[in-house]
Amino acid sequence: LSLCMSVVLVLAPTYVGAATGTSSQIDQESLAAFVGEFEFIGGEEQRRGVLDAIEVTVASIAAGVQDIARKRLRPPNEIPEHVRIAIDGKFSTVALDKRTIRTQMNGTKAAAWTNAKGRRVRVWHRLSGNRLVEKMVGVGGSRKNVYRLSADGSKLYLDVTMASPLLPRSVKYRLTYRRR
Repeated sequence: LSLCMSVVLVLAPTYVGAATGTSSQIDQESLAAFVGEFEFIGGEEQRRGVLDAIEVTVASIAAGVQDIARKRLRPPNEIPEHVRIAIDGKFSTVALDKRTIRTQMNGTKAAAWTNAKGRRVRVWHRLSGNRLVEKMVGVGGSRKNVYRLSADGSKLYLDVTMASPLLPRSVKYRLTYRRR
């Protein structure tokens, strides 16, 4: 069981033409709405929710490996206190606490990223309506992060799903951030 991925958001464009038959323009307005700084406001309820989600998954595993699974699932699911998202031409930068990633926004192939444990992870991104969808795939599993803004743009919601062929059940939870 090797699930060592960190939550990372790298913005990528949506090419509207593919879905609507119009010209292949980046949806800059939707993309720009995510730019800003956010702080975690989910409090103890969401902190407990992450631990509970891990425990539900751990409970679905054979008793002899539950401690190992718990030990490996907790670090990649630590809650970042701050999120900063910036766009600079063809590039996006996302900082989650002290981790920063800058990636070209081409949306055509996976970007390579090295996580905190030094493992290579492939990352894909797409803008889907009012959601930024991120898919991360590493040696031991995958993670899907779906970012959504509140109607007024003051909050950022993050729905996380972490899966592995070694886990009979995915880890799923939601985090809430407030725009600063």
